[in-house]
This record gives sequence, C-alpha cells and structure tokens, in this order.
Amino acid sequence: MKARTRGSLAELLVRLRLLRRKVGLMSQRVGERIATLPRDSPNGVYGREVEQLSKLFRWLVRLEVGLELLEVRVETAFVLGNAVQSISEVVRLVREAGAQLSALPDISMGLQEIEESLSSVVREGETMARGDVPAVVEEAVEERLRSYLSQSQ
Repeated sequence: MKARTRGSLAELLVRLRLLRRKVGLMSQRVGERIATLPRDSPNGVYGREVEQLSKLFRWLVRLEVGLELLEVRVETAFVLGNAVQSISEVVRLVREAGAQLSALPDISMGLQEIEESLSSVVREGETMARGDVPAVVEEAVEERLRSYLSQSQ
C-alpha cells in the first residue's frame, strides 16, 4: 500500500486523530491485560509477559503522546497558517524603517522596541516548532503504567 504524499492539512489532521485513537485503544487493551495478569505466580510464569507488555505499553503511550503533539502542531499550522513567516517579514520591514528614520530618535527607538518584541515572538515560535517531548510526558507514561500495575494487586 503506497502512502499518500499529498493532501490538505485538514486531511492530515483527520488521519492523525484516527491513528491516535487507534493507538490509544491498543494501549488501553495492553494496560488492561497487564492489570489482569497475576504478579505472584509460581516460578514467575507471567513475569516475562508483564515485562514485555509493560515495554509495549510504554512505547504505545509515547507514540500516542507524540501523535497528539503532532496533531496540535498540524492544527496550529492549519489555523495560523504561515504566521511566523509573516511576522519575520514584518520584522524585516520594521528594521528597515527604523534604519531609514534614524534621524528621528523617538520614532526610531519605538520601532526598535517593536522589532525586538516581534523578533522574540518569531524566536519563540521557531523554538516551539522544534520542541522536544517534555520530561512531564515520560512521568505521565510511568504514572499510567503504575496505575495499571496497581490495579492487579
């Protein structure tokens, strides 16, 4: 099956939401399976299975969170369009205007302050676009796994 390479952001957003839902249901089933397995079995019969299912569960939850973050980014791109690029162009124009009006200190300083503020917004937007999954996500994954493990005890 060949993956589609073209399509609108709206179509991509729908596909991401469907995939995230499927992964969420799968992680829920794996978590429920972990919760039903006995921990105190003789010879640790289920120990290896619990260990493998726990790894799978962590991976699925990380994937689900990653898909959710991607969904938010696609949705943001869909809603805001090319806002950062547009602001970058405005910053350039404000910088040029400030340079041309350097003979008027009040206006030049005001334009410089606006340019600095806009540049900060652009840097923040670019940083958010490159952002990594925060450590809070890892903590949430572990907490969710602990809740499934504690259900079986």
